[in-house]
Amino acid sequence: MGAGTRDGRIHVVEMLDATDGGTRTHLLQMLYGLDSRRFRLTFITSCERNPVFREDVARLRTAGIAVIEIPIVRPVSPLRDARALWQLFRTLRGIECDILHTHASKSGLLGRLAARLAGRGAVVHTPHAFYFQGKRGASRWFFRALEKAALRWTARLILLSPMQAELAQRELGAPEALCAVIENGVDADLFSPAESPAEARR
Repeated sequence: MGAGTRDGRIHVVEMLDATDGGTRTHLLQMLYGLDSRRFRLTFITSCERNPVFREDVARLRTAGIAVIEIPIVRPVSPLRDARALWQLFRTLRGIECDILHTHASKSGLLGRLAARLAGRGAVVHTPHAFYFQGKRGASRWFFRALEKAALRWTARLILLSPMQAELAQRELGAPEALCAVIENGVDADLFSPAESPAEARR
């Protein structure tokens, strides 16, 4: 992509549209946790699925993280998906960055395709969970085929467990060298035992 920012930092563009649940927690921990002395961050996101996430967007901007909103809807929508792809393509063409890191299924597919069209090569992807899991028949085949196609536009696949890496290799034919396992960290203080059984029940 680029050769770092003018101040020598590595420019990382993170992308996620599934802004709720565990993916939201993961992304916020990453955005706030990366060393700003080494990394400059841009976050491409959509608040279509979770409008409350705009409160997080405001806090990220206050923290000095550039945020670009591009509407992306969860269900397959050819017209809206094509519009989002075009906006992503134009955005990525206008950004000099070193790494594009996509997350989850919809952002992962559209972001990696847009990067391919824009000539951006250093793309890593964290699926969190593969969308074809739990699907059956033609639906499973279709979404698995999309994931297989997107592997061609992926420099590294970041999986959250060895079992997920095995799934990627078995179901998608992902080369072992393409897969990197980085398990989620957990803040143990958030799960410290309650002081008494009554407090635990409350």
